Amino acid sequence: MDQLNVKHRTVLEKRASFDMTCPRAELQFVELDHEPNGEITSFGVRGCGKQATYLLNRSGQWVQNSELERAP
Repeated sequence: MDQLNVKHRTVLEKRASFDMTCPRAELQFVELDHEPNGEITSFGVRGCGKQATYLLNRSGQWVQNSELERAP
């Protein structure tokens, strides 16, 4: 993962941890989509019995793209 993706992932970890009221160490990240250059643009995140999808918008911010759901 290149440095840009590492930076974006750190921001996503903080955001998802807050949204899910779940410690970062308990979150699992699944890459869902990426640009041809390898930049990850969508993650599925699970933790503490919840899950959501996050998209990286054109401004470089992670936006929750789904309601929090109960994780399977």
